[in-house]
Amino acid sequence: MTAAAVVSDDLEFYYPGKIALSHGGAPAPWPVDAGGHNLALYKENAFGSHKSLHTVGVYKNFMGGYFHNSKFGFGHWALYDEMPGHKLWLWALSRNGGIWENLLTDSDGQYLEYQAGRTFNQYEPPAEIKTSITQLPFSPHTTDRWTEIWFPFKDIGGIKEVFSLWSAECSK
Repeated sequence: MTAAAVVSDDLEFYYPGKIALSHGGAPAPWPVDAGGHNLALYKENAFGSHKSLHTVGVYKNFMGGYFHNSKFGFGHWALYDEMPGHKLWLWALSRNGGIWENLLTDSDGQYLEYQAGRTFNQYEPPAEIKTSITQLPFSPHTTDRWTEIWFPFKDIGGIKEVFSLWSAECSK
C-alpha cells in the first residue's frame, strides 16, 4: 500500500529499524548510512540517486514522518506480524529526481512515497532467478486480510510510539 506526501528540509522520518534493505535484499545501515548521512532527515538525502529503503530490525507497528516547522505529520499503523514492510521511496534531490516533478506532480515540487507491505521488501531479483521466494504467490480464490490505519497528526513533536485501541482487539 502506498501513500504520498510533499517533502521539505524540515521533514524527519520515523521508520523503526536498524537496517535498510534494497529491492534485491542487500542490507545497509539505517538510519545513519556507511557515509555518515542521517537518512531519517530528508535534507541529508541530497546525494546519489533515488532512495528505496525498506527498514527492518526493530519490531514496531508504525512508521511515519513529521514536518518540524509546520508541526504536522503523517503515519501508518498495522500489526507488525501482518504488515512488516515499511518502505520509504525518495526521488533523487538532484535534477535526476527533479525531472519527475514535471511529469508526476502539480506545482508542489518533490514528494515521497511511504509504503506498507505484507513482506519485508519489494523483492526484485535478477530476471534469471525464479523461485518460490522471488515469485510471491497470491493464489486465485483466496482471501488475505489485515488491519491498517493511515493517519495525520499535529502539534506533538514527532513519533516515538504509536498505539491503537485496535491493538488490544487485534491481538485477541
